[in-house]
Amino acid sequence: NLLELETLMKADPATQGFVVSYNNQIVSEYYAEGYTGEDLGTTWSIAKTFYAALIGVAIEQNLDVNLDMTLSEFIPEFSEDERGKITIKNLLAMKSGLEITEHENQEMFFSLNNLEFALNVEMEREQGQIFEYNNVNTMLLNPIIKKIFGKNAHEVLVDEIFTPLDIQEYGLWEDTSGNDMTYYGIDLKPSDLLKFGQLINNFGEWQGSQIINRDFLIESIQPISEGKGEWFGLHWSIRKQNEKKRLVGLEVTDGEMLFLVPENDLVVVRLTKYLHD
Repeated sequence: NLLELETLMKADPATQGFVVSYNNQIVSEYYAEGYTGEDLGTTWSIAKTFYAALIGVAIEQNLDVNLDMTLSEFIPEFSEDERGKITIKNLLAMKSGLEITEHENQEMFFSLNNLEFALNVEMEREQGQIFEYNNVNTMLLNPIIKKIFGKNAHEVLVDEIFTPLDIQEYGLWEDTSGNDMTYYGIDLKPSDLLKFGQLINNFGEWQGSQIINRDFLIESIQPISEGKGEWFGLHWSIRKQNEKKRLVGLEVTDGEMLFLVPENDLVVVRLTKYLHD
């Protein structure tokens, strides 16, 4: 229950802040000593869900994209090899077949040019066969988003999601070469991360406007692939489910979390302490 959750969050010294909403109203909010609701925290891999959502934004705006289109239509470097046949859906479902190291291609994070790293990863197996969590899949959303919208991924994120949600303070990470990182690194206030969770919980609708395509989001939180102790949809995990409801969301690197129970209109976010410079 909510009281038990609050007790657990407050007892963990790593907690920077957490916010819970029910029926789109905040019902619990906490910030550790030395922090306020104005302090940014980093989302690490929760950022993946923001950039994946931009595909749903494009579909809602009737732009030239659908889940059956292939990467060759967006990434010229893939136009003449097997990688070009990967569908947007298999990319988002982490079933691209692209090579993955034992560290889930975390080496990309430490490379000087994350985009170049991603563009040079080869096929390991046929697409659509096996679910493998792979950072490269999400970094490839960078050129895809740019091709669809005609703008860099960060600019699209601000225009299409942050602005309608009135998210005014944020940090967006770039690699050393200046490429927008689309698999890591969005810094937000906990309350603004909650807004995004509410947007997903409301199936893409915000204050009467449909921002993300509803059918896209419904498909995104379906249990498509079985992972390690959870199921995976289109860049969303389904942690628990029964015939009545699902626990949807992510818990990532340092305990940051974004969870929602759509059937109960419940959204929970937690950010942990992180030094920003």
